[in-house]
Amino acid sequence: MCVKFSETVFKQRLADPIRNLKNYSIIMNTMLRKAAEYGGVHTLYLDKLSSEFAMKIELLPSTIAHEKLINEMIIAYCNMVNNHSIAKYSKLIQHVILYINSNISTNLSLKNIANIHDVNASYLSNRFKKETGKTLSKFILQTRMKFAVNLLNDTNLQIQTIAQHCGILDVNYFCKLFKQFFNETPNEYRKKLKNLCYMIK
Repeated sequence: MCVKFSETVFKQRLADPIRNLKNYSIIMNTMLRKAAEYGGVHTLYLDKLSSEFAMKIELLPSTIAHEKLINEMIIAYCNMVNNHSIAKYSKLIQHVILYINSNISTNLSLKNIANIHDVNASYLSNRFKKETGKTLSKFILQTRMKFAVNLLNDTNLQIQTIAQHCGILDVNYFCKLFKQFFNETPNEYRKKLKNLCYMIK
C-alpha cells in the first residue's frame, strides 16, 4: 500500500513550510488515531503508536520526509486495526480482552476473570473460544509474550523484571515460554536486536 501526497495538497497557513506540514501531520495523526479507535482498537495500543508518530513529526527535516511519514502513519494505523480490533466480538468478550490487556501483570486465571465479569467460568471459556478461535489461556499467554517483546524492544529492563511485568514470576519458566514462541531466549532476542541497531548506525 502506498499513498502519494503532494505538499501542495496542504494549504500554506504558515510562512515556514516545514512547520506547516508538521501541523497538518499532527492533525492527520489525531484523525487516524480516532479512526482506529472507532475500528475497535484499545487506547493502550493507540497511545504508544500516536506518541511515536508525534515524536517523528516534530523531527521532520524536509517535505520529502513528510510524504514518507504520512504514508507510514496510514499503513501503521491500518495494520493496527487489522491486528488489534475487537469490534467484531460481543461486549462480554470485548470487556474480557480489554481487561487482559490492562492487567497483564496480574493473576489472569479463568476463574478470576469470570468472577470479575460476573459470568460462569465454563460459559466464559466456551464463549471466548467460539468467538476468538483460541482458548482463554492461549490468548493470555500470547498477549504476555507480545508484551514481553515490546518491553525488550523499548526498554533496558532486566529479564526478570520483564517477566514480572508480564505476570510470570518464575524467570526460568518465562524464558522457556519465550523460547517456545520465538525459537530464542529473551537474552538472545535482545542481543540480536542490539546487533541490528549497531549495524544500522
